[in-house]
Amino acid sequence: MEDRLACLEFYCRLRPPSPGCDEAARALFSVETDHRKRTFLRLVPDKWETDVKPRQWRCSYAMPAKAPTEKLCQTLGNEVLDWVLDGYNALVLGMGAKESGKSFSLFGDPRSSSEDPPPPTTGSTNISETSKKDDRQCGLVYAFLREIFRAKRSGGFRVGLSWWDVRGSEVRDQNKRPVFRNITKFEVLEPTSFQEATRVVDDLRLRPSKGSANKSRHLFFRVALFHEEDNLLSTVHFVDLGNENDSECRRDLLSLHQLLRDVAGEDVMLDHRSGATDADGPNALLRSPVSPQFQSERQLGALLMPLVTGNCKTFLLNGVLESQMSELTMQETIKNLDTAERASLLATTCRRIYLRSLSDVDIVPLAVGWQGFPDKLRTNSQASVGGGTDRNSSADTALELRAASADLRSLSQERPTFQKLADVDANISSEDIQRVRRYAGDEGFGTVLNSMAAEEERRKESTLERGRSFS
Repeated sequence: MEDRLACLEFYCRLRPPSPGCDEAARALFSVETDHRKRTFLRLVPDKWETDVKPRQWRCSYAMPAKAPTEKLCQTLGNEVLDWVLDGYNALVLGMGAKESGKSFSLFGDPRSSSEDPPPPTTGSTNISETSKKDDRQCGLVYAFLREIFRAKRSGGFRVGLSWWDVRGSEVRDQNKRPVFRNITKFEVLEPTSFQEATRVVDDLRLRPSKGSANKSRHLFFRVALFHEEDNLLSTVHFVDLGNENDSECRRDLLSLHQLLRDVAGEDVMLDHRSGATDADGPNALLRSPVSPQFQSERQLGALLMPLVTGNCKTFLLNGVLESQMSELTMQETIKNLDTAERASLLATTCRRIYLRSLSDVDIVPLAVGWQGFPDKLRTNSQASVGGGTDRNSSADTALELRAASADLRSLSQERPTFQKLADVDANISSEDIQRVRRYAGDEGFGTVLNSMAAEEERRKESTLERGRSFS
């Protein structure tokens, strides 16, 4: 069974007041669970507040202000990790007002360092026991990369990184080059180690804006896995949206909010098949067909909607200040929560993507293709494959690095097998099924039941035991 039903998941994380704020201020938002074990984010405004009424939003999972980032890794991180390692595509979309903590949740504290290597593969796989680093300061992306490179030691796949940012009509790739003609053509750079990958994350945390004058931008960070045994491709896009304090980002977000509301209300059972079966690899996902009513003239929507409505499972991560926010921040927060709850009605059909040949995919070693790579480390990387220190012969150096890394990868050809955390029947409750039936009709409801039955049969035939990651 290659197809899998993917319902949009709505995660929320409260952020405590910043140091120096009034610690006695009453919390406006709280996480609550009802007798049916449903999770809600509840807003109880101050009694003298007349424009804001008490509200609540149903979430897939919500974290109180005192919960560490480790908890986010064990919940959202586990789902994304299992989904991607099982051969499917995911999108983690970070939303939130300024200082809501969404960037911290994704990329961690810029003041922290990520030079520690991943823990050994033997022994405990509990993140709190094996990590030498404080996960509260790392962020979800750092922890995800650590688990990916841990699994890479026993599995035959290659890791490719791409990152770019968007603001209005401007799209820039990881080397600050503007992309004009083809906004979906981004280089895929291959790190040779976990340490190389985290240098990229450090650079993104220290310099979150790549535009002029440090203007707010929407940051995309993509991790692609190329499974060598069967030419299988799976990706995860981490997106850190800007906030409405910037006028250009505000126009981007207004358009995106409308698209997310429309796509959840019009057709909950989308079956848009990605065209990513050619050598273009992960970039083809950004060109998945989109219905005309969901197309956007803004670059942000043009890059996101093929993922949201296409061959991806979407996770919305909302950052919310627990207390003490301005009127404009409150309005932006409520708008984000309304959009996320509405979008949680969305369900797409995902399938695995098989490429014709991995050798046709243009993958460049990180030390060669990234201008931000330290010159000293770049020289060492080139020397390790035969002394190729000539900066003008980057193409030859790329081939040498690729050949050297292929020799190392040949030592472990077997793909890792992981118990599926994100199985259809594990993610969709009876109430969710009723929601799908309500918005998709009897025909769509029948599709859901058939998908669940086929997935259950496939799982019984192929389930293998393994130790849990991220937990």
